[in-house]
Amino acid sequence: MDKCNTNPIFAETERILTGGTGWPSFLESHEKTIRHMASHNWFTQPETPVSVIGDIEACGEDIDSLHAIQTESTRSLLDEIRSRLLLEYPDRQAIVQEVFTLHHEERFLASIPLALATGRRHRQEGVKQVYL
Repeated sequence: MDKCNTNPIFAETERILTGGTGWPSFLESHEKTIRHMASHNWFTQPETPVSVIGDIEACGEDIDSLHAIQTESTRSLLDEIRSRLLLEYPDRQAIVQEVFTLHHEERFLASIPLALATGRRHRQEGVKQVYL
């Protein structure tokens, strides 16, 4: 038996963090939400708070609400995302800055392909992907 399952502190922590559902149900619920988001071209970032996942789960199949939640969340995190990417990809700082400048100017037809091309180059070199 796993040590975590026999320790009352771990059991109580699991109960609190998962709202009493247990880790398997909690993780399954989030997987469905993340897949639902992806099917509508939305993706989470490491900076995305767990509360956003809860908000998305609450909107169910209401795609307009999904878009509104993700738009607001992503816009509020752009500075944090840019800072992380600049730290993770110091050799690509000029491109990362340009992607965010274009995005801020709402020139999405330029910012998105540039971000994807940057990510593609890194995938081909076997380095982490850049997702904006």
